[in-house]
Amino acid sequence: MIVRVVLACLRKGFALADVTLDIDVPAGLPAVRTDVDRAPRSLTSLLFHARKFRKGGPVRLRARRGKGAVEFAISYDGIALSPDAAAARLALFYPALPRKDQQLAAPGLGLGLIAAVMARSDGRLSFTVSPEGRAELLLSLPEAV
Repeated sequence: MIVRVVLACLRKGFALADVTLDIDVPAGLPAVRTDVDRAPRSLTSLLFHARKFRKGGPVRLRARRGKGAVEFAISYDGIALSPDAAAARLALFYPALPRKDQQLAAPGLGLGLIAAVMARSDGRLSFTVSPEGRAELLLSLPEAV
């Protein structure tokens, strides 16, 4: 399963960073139709993104059966963003914004690249942020037929 591969890569890094990774992946989820190499890499990258951009607290990974898909939801407490700003982060070439401080001006190709790669195998990536800064990355992969 994808999550098992991802956790083998990430558990130690999360522990060393002193970040709790809370996982809820129920047994019996259906197999997905996806690229067996890129799906785990993409999910790993999403978890790295959450660890990097969280303001505090745990990173949560939940898997659930959706309509014709398996959904992997990654949530964390980050900065508040408008819906337009959150959606813009899925653009492949999300622009860096000029800043006067030392804050990161852009996440790079990150989310946009993952969205583009997963779309090639009928997957979908969404990114939403609540007004309080609760962020959720949702990777949806189609069920295998």
